[in-house]
Amino acid sequence: MPLKGEIDKEKLFKKIMPSFAAPEGEDPAGVLPLGEETDVPAEGATAEVAAPPAQAPAISEGAQQQAEPGPITDASATPPAPAPSNLPTAAPEEPVFPVNLPELIIERYYDAYSNRFKCCSCATCRDNTRSLALNQIQPRYVPSNRITEEMLIDREMVTETVSLLIKALTTVKNNPRH
Repeated sequence: MPLKGEIDKEKLFKKIMPSFAAPEGEDPAGVLPLGEETDVPAEGATAEVAAPPAQAPAISEGAQQQAEPGPITDASATPPAPAPSNLPTAAPEEPVFPVNLPELIIERYYDAYSNRFKCCSCATCRDNTRSLALNQIQPRYVPSNRITEEMLIDREMVTETVSLLIKALTTVKNNPRH
């Protein structure tokens, strides 16, 4: 029985490590209760005997109650094994970059209006049309991870962008550079 102000190491060990608690006098799996040492290793144990723990300073009862629930850490304890690689991991975050909304709208409507006005479908005419339309409209950049469908169907922006696309299509159709 420990004196007042001392820690009952055996009782604390049994609370923290209930799987090692054994009936009085038995030594489960070659583990001795704290404070007891032996020169003869238990069967199956290694020949090394750990040094006895240093004398701990006396702890008041209030501090003892706070200290009891936490685990005892040992610097010589092995670190936990890494998580198995077959577990799902968080998806890598895609890079965020600025996107011009009118450019997305032009890409979305270009083919439909190009076919409607029977414009040339070569890469030069396509690039000239897109460049001419985008140079006449104010850019509206948003982060790529915040683009929503509502932004792409905003009536005012779509109307302005498509009208400039139609103007650019007719200009390039009348003056092709190929």
